[in-house]
Amino acid sequence: MSVWDTSLQITTGCSIVGAWLGAFPIPLDWDRPWQVWPISCSLGATGGFLTGLLAAPLWIRWYRKQLTYKLK
Repeated sequence: MSVWDTSLQITTGCSIVGAWLGAFPIPLDWDRPWQVWPISCSLGATGGFLTGLLAAPLWIRWYRKQLTYKLK
């Protein structure tokens, strides 16, 4: 697997998990303005993406001997 594929998978996976975690406060009865349907999921996806941007270089550095640097 190439470095670019790995980086894309990590950031995409973190974005999906972040959006999923962002959906948890929606059914809570707090009546906050940020709790409306797309806002918390969007914030969660953005936070997950930023986490993925931080995690991808660390993952690549840790497993760099197993990854390839091929260009398509």
